[in-house]
Parts: sequence; C-alpha cells; structure tokens
Amino acid sequence: MDIKEKYKLPNYIYVKIHKSKQGFTAVLPDYPGCMTYAENISELVENVNDALLTYLDVPRKDALKADFLYSPNPVKKQEKKIRIKEVLNKFVSITPHVSYA
Repeated sequence: MDIKEKYKLPNYIYVKIHKSKQGFTAVLPDYPGCMTYAENISELVENVNDALLTYLDVPRKDALKADFLYSPNPVKKQEKKIRIKEVLNKFVSITPHVSYA
C-alpha cells in the first residue's frame, strides 16, 4: 500500500497564496489552521507539502518516503495570462521523474 492510500491523501489541494515583499504565505483553506511561509516559490512548494503531511499526521519516516508531491497545476501556454491566479491556487499530486541522461 502506498502512502497516499495508507493515509487517504487527496489528489489535489487548494492553496491561497499571498505575496509580500518578504516572501509568500500559503493557507490551505480546506485544512483549518494549516499554513506556511517561504521566501520563494520553490521553498513554498516544499513547505506546503510538509505542512499538509504534518497536518494529516503522516509520520516523518513515511513522509520522507513519499514518491509524489503537491505542486502548482501545470498551465497551458494560452491559459497562462487568463488563469494564472486560479492555477497557482490548485496544487496537484505529481510523481517527479528524474533523468540522469
């Protein structure tokens, strides 16, 4: 059984992102009290994942073994200008693929 099944993790989450001069604040409205902060978007993605898994009581040893992460939903080129705010708010579960070629 993989971690998503074992802990009944969602396929996507909604994230409200607020940008300030100091960085980014993310609030997960479906999970009361779950929020995080980061200085840049890369760090924010990592922190959102950590915040959610912590909120859902996923043990650290299992969280570190996760073969997926929640990341902003990819945007089609023609939709970028129209839907960027909406798309940044929906994080989808993806399995990163690494190539050493």
